[in-house]
Amino acid sequence: MIGKESFADKVDFKTGELANCGSHNKVYLNDIKTLFKDQEEVQKRLDENPLIYETFYPDIDTNIMYVFYGVTKIHPGTIGREFFMTKGHLHIPEQITEMYLCLSGRGMLLEQKDNNIKKTVMEPGTITYVGESSFHRTYNIGKEPFIFIVACNADFEHDYSLLKDDGFLEIVTVDDL
Repeated sequence: MIGKESFADKVDFKTGELANCGSHNKVYLNDIKTLFKDQEEVQKRLDENPLIYETFYPDIDTNIMYVFYGVTKIHPGTIGREFFMTKGHLHIPEQITEMYLCLSGRGMLLEQKDNNIKKTVMEPGTITYVGESSFHRTYNIGKEPFIFIVACNADFEHDYSLLKDDGFLEIVTVDDL
C-alpha cells in the first residue's frame, strides 16, 4: 500500500487499467437496472447482463493521502435509447470538487445542481471540473470504451440519495447527438 511517500503510477489508455491497481470493480446491468428509464428494455437485456462500466483504483492509504485518483471505463452500448452510464452521485461534504481527464473514447458528463442541468461532451484531452454540490454521472456516447481519469480530495463519501427519489431530471440518449 502506498502511503506518504512520493510515487508514480501508470495507466493503460486502451484498457484503463492502473499498474498499481488495488481495486478493480465491475458494474453490470443488473447492478444498476433501476437507473435506466426504459424498464421494458432493461428486462429484455437482463439475461445478457452486459458489463456497463469498470473502475480502477490504486492501492493507496486514503487516510493519509490528500488527492484520490482512479480510472473509470464505460463500455459502449445503450439500453433502449439511453447510453450506458455510471451510477451518479454527489460528494459529501458537498464542498468536494472533482476533475476528469478523458483519455480515450467519447463521453458526456451530466451535472445537476438544484434544477439546473449541464451537459459537457468529453473527448480525448478534455478536462472537466465538477463543481461543489453537483450531482453528476457520465455516459459513453461513442462506439469505443470511454476511459477517463478521476481526481479529487481523498476525504469524501458518495451520496446516492438522488437515485432513490425521482433520479436525474434528464438522461442522455441517442437523440441528444
